[in-house]
Amino acid sequence: MLSTIQSKAHKVLHVLEHQVERVRNSGNLPELSLTDRLIVDALRSEGAFVTSLDALSIPSTPNLLNATERLIPNMPPATPADLVARPGYTKIAAEYPEIFLWGLEDRLLNIVEHYIGLPPACIGADLRKEIANENRHKGSRLWHKDSEDYRQVKIIVYLNDVSEDVFAFEYIPKRLTPNNPFKPVYTDEEMAKTVPPSEWKLCLGLSGTVVFADPSQIYHHGKTPGSRGKDRFALFYSYTSRRPRRLEFCKTQFSKEGLLILENRLSQRQRDTALWYL
Repeated sequence: MLSTIQSKAHKVLHVLEHQVERVRNSGNLPELSLTDRLIVDALRSEGAFVTSLDALSIPSTPNLLNATERLIPNMPPATPADLVARPGYTKIAAEYPEIFLWGLEDRLLNIVEHYIGLPPACIGADLRKEIANENRHKGSRLWHKDSEDYRQVKIIVYLNDVSEDVFAFEYIPKRLTPNNPFKPVYTDEEMAKTVPPSEWKLCLGLSGTVVFADPSQIYHHGKTPGSRGKDRFALFYSYTSRRPRRLEFCKTQFSKEGLLILENRLSQRQRDTALWYL
């Protein structure tokens, strides 16, 4: 009983400290363009925002795309039972550093910091091949919310055209997202009883489509097109604060060795964001 009370008290204290830190940091937030403020406002109200690499016009994007074109043919093979195939983090850092570096661009970090309200921590940068099969009720294909932190940002970059016959990111808008702490995941059938499918937001788009989302605030999943559909290649970047709600989850998503390979190529801000827990 005492340990339960202490655990709850610790969680409440952590929430309060997090809120105080956000208030203190509010005067230190970087400047945002009107375009980037629209992204932050959409994250706050909707929980997601869809744009494109062309619209973002980040200078290092050509380097990013060149790296992904070299990496995709070298992706590890996947069996029909797999949900996703991905290379190792250390391999990306050593051989394709442009993938990491794009996610540490100042403009992206400015957007993330404004939304989270605190200096960000990058807790993941990954290229995934999502496998089209019938495993609809496994892993990230179930409707769920992430729990690493109170506010998070996930940036997803589609590397091939995503239509309804391709694995796609789908979410429930923030105003409709269920708030049931005793129901952490939903199947499609269960979600349909709670939120009408007509309100589900399916993020489709051409190669180069970019999705900003807060996975801690909205129910979301990967909508599989089934075994006759097509696989999807996408980049995933994940960000939290540097004192996240569930530190143990955040530390396991990066390779320390992989990041240290890049250390000498990072600015001080990038180093603080990528190597925040070392």
